[in-house]
Amino acid sequence: MSLTIVTNEGCFNSSAISSGDRHLGTRDRFDASIQYDYPGKAIGCLKAAKMLQSRTGPEASLTLYGPVVDGNGQVVESIKLICSSRMPDLNDLQRGHDEQYLQNLAKCAARSKALADSGQDPFISDFGKEADITPGTLDAARLAVGAAYDVVDIILESTKGDTAFGLIWPPGHHAESDLAMGFCYLSNAALAALYARDHQVQIRPGHRNRVVVIDVDHHRGNGTADVLADQTDTLLIDVSYRSPYDEIRQRFTDGCYDVVQDRYLQSGNEYPYSRPDKDWGLEAHPMATAPNIVSIEFEGEQMPDTIMERFIGEVLPLLRDFDPDLVLWSVGLDSAMGDPIGGLGNLPSSFYTMLRGLRIALPGARHGGLLEGGYDELRWFTCLPPALMALHEQPQDTVNRCKVFARYRGVFEPKP
Repeated sequence: MSLTIVTNEGCFNSSAISSGDRHLGTRDRFDASIQYDYPGKAIGCLKAAKMLQSRTGPEASLTLYGPVVDGNGQVVESIKLICSSRMPDLNDLQRGHDEQYLQNLAKCAARSKALADSGQDPFISDFGKEADITPGTLDAARLAVGAAYDVVDIILESTKGDTAFGLIWPPGHHAESDLAMGFCYLSNAALAALYARDHQVQIRPGHRNRVVVIDVDHHRGNGTADVLADQTDTLLIDVSYRSPYDEIRQRFTDGCYDVVQDRYLQSGNEYPYSRPDKDWGLEAHPMATAPNIVSIEFEGEQMPDTIMERFIGEVLPLLRDFDPDLVLWSVGLDSAMGDPIGGLGNLPSSFYTMLRGLRIALPGARHGGLLEGGYDELRWFTCLPPALMALHEQPQDTVNRCKVFARYRGVFEPKP
């Protein structure tokens, strides 16, 4: 059994593509000097993956640059890192996006490249919501979807129960079928789920694969919900943050109250917004609802145990009942405690416990994941490796390397 990390590194590797052709990221709408979603995030996460190192037994070290070897020189397990160049065409992307939307996205990216080639500011901010278009945006987004498809292929075509993780950029869980928003342009996880559902490799021969997407990003996975709503044999579990709200004044209250301005500063940490905020001029954005869309919302920042207990109490029974063939995680590192535009309350151990726990709870399913948000360098290096390790380790290994996981492990064990 092995874990394969698939990256679309070419879209953010400055040595591979000229700056005039790359996706440059998204400028935050409040401060044009800040790019919350930019190539540095993807590069940082890639470095975190490459630096991942752990112990799997006496004298056995784990490295991304070769197989794991035990004290006798025998190969135990390995983590592979591959760069995908797969780029689905626009027709393929219509499995989740409107044809006209894709054509408009292509035209906007071409307009941005023309601006860059003429020495002008290439950022185009009038295409979607908080989703600037830059010269290589469309190609980068297509490469992200292609890498997500590779993740699915690796998982479903393995005869050994291998796992895979897509370290991809830009993210996708806010991209709706006809709208780019929140740094997202194509709905990576939803497209991968539909691709997996209809895959030629059927875990239960004669039946389409049953696929669950579990979104643990701080923010709502509105794009994934929009694309997957009412799609048969799919399920979305969306674990997200909801801002406290003053219904009378119609404003979010999760920031610091400024008595002089009579408003909350740095409020409205949910996204997209479920209700309007008159102080900040924020408009509500509806999220798709359907029987196969389950939202687990937390009002305000949480203690890690609170999140874990609701995950176990509400999510685990649903998953056991759904009995998926493929579990696909949307891993948003911005749900980690302290993220500057997130911070739901997860710890590194939270990511490890949820991912490793479900591998134990659902032994008949295949498991993998995709990267979503995350805007703090420290948390790239502290939270991504545990998530990867949860996919790497043998799920039934009796050694408990994480105290939190050891405490909760029993609830994930299959019931007799």
